Amino acid sequence: MKWISLLALLITIGCSSTKDDVADKKHEDLEKNYKVRDASSNYRPGWIVNANLWAKKNGVDVTKYRYFSFETGPKVDRDIACNMAKANSKVDIAGEISSYIEKELLSRQEGDAFIDENSPEDKKLLHFVSNVLVERIQSNLHGVAIGKTYWEKRSYEKDLGAKKDFTAYTCAVFVKINKDALAEAVEKASKRVVKEARKSGKDKQVERILKDAPDGFEIQGT
Repeated sequence: MKWISLLALLITIGCSSTKDDVADKKHEDLEKNYKVRDASSNYRPGWIVNANLWAKKNGVDVTKYRYFSFETGPKVDRDIACNMAKANSKVDIAGEISSYIEKELLSRQEGDAFIDENSPEDKKLLHFVSNVLVERIQSNLHGVAIGKTYWEKRSYEKDLGAKKDFTAYTCAVFVKINKDALAEAVEKASKRVVKEARKSGKDKQVERILKDAPDGFEIQGT
């Protein structure tokens, strides 16, 4: 009975923590080495943690759109922080697509030894996916729209663990993209990787691995 009770407790904690992950939080509950001196909202939005999950839980359309969020590090000026957040939102989405493709390639490493870490050609392919591909994906991302912006003015303090006392701004954006447009970007990215893999003669294998990449990326985000 004790084990059953403990299991029930763990399940309850797990479920509640998942829900809390995208709940708006009081600033003082999250402050570590800084104090929030000003902000665009009295609560830190939950969409910063997981944009798509937050959208689901708050009745936002998740059938047609996929949601992402990006937050900057501390910057000297609020406008600089928010302009950077808006500019980097595409980079962040492209990075997620690139990371997904890289993970798919590496997941085949065990069993059939598809990726050989000692192979110069395989290293080049992985470098292409993790570095060059991000720029290519950005050019194929259309219809990315910024829905929400949130900023904080923070006072970092040595007494709280910061390296020095200073004031800075952070900014986060909540963006959406049409799922069809996103799937098209993933498909084009996959084809670029297949083309790159021709240099090592592994294009057919890569094509098989990534043939369902658009659907796989979509499932990953649900």
